[in-house]
Amino acid sequence: MDFEARLAAPEDLDSIMAIVAEAQKYLRDQGVDQWQNGYPNNARIEDDIRRSVGHVLTLDGRVVCYGVLTFGDELSYQEIFDGAWASEAPYGTLHRLATHPDARGTGATGKLLAHLEGLCRQAGNGWMRSDTHRGNAPMRGFLEKNGYHNRGVIFIREFAVGGAAGDERIAYEKQLI
Repeated sequence: MDFEARLAAPEDLDSIMAIVAEAQKYLRDQGVDQWQNGYPNNARIEDDIRRSVGHVLTLDGRVVCYGVLTFGDELSYQEIFDGAWASEAPYGTLHRLATHPDARGTGATGKLLAHLEGLCRQAGNGWMRSDTHRGNAPMRGFLEKNGYHNRGVIFIREFAVGGAAGDERIAYEKQLI
């Protein structure tokens, strides 16, 4: 198996949206209302690509995993409840991580995460944060398996980060260096 991680390109949009559609279906089938409101849509992914924050992992040349890495303070992370961030140092944030079902069990998601963590380190950020729906047990388990710690609860402050304003998410953080 030949994996390659790289920035997402406009020609990847259809493959990424197919992955997103599979993730939406999977979450719906699991009874999780995350990503069930038309998010993320083509416009959101196109914006990720335009801003050079969207990344893909290919397996033998086929896009099988997508994720976003951003830098800077996240509005929704300014307040945390039932816990606390371990550090206020600069951090990167992982968003919109999804893997095509055909690539589950290949290690693809972990390879893309490791790539994004490497980019975060290269940018001088010693921490990464992420959040997910309370009911998204696979994502929560994935984050914890990869060294992320549950830091508490955040509430979405704007639609752009993956939900309606006020939606609760479980917040995670990992020290990288």
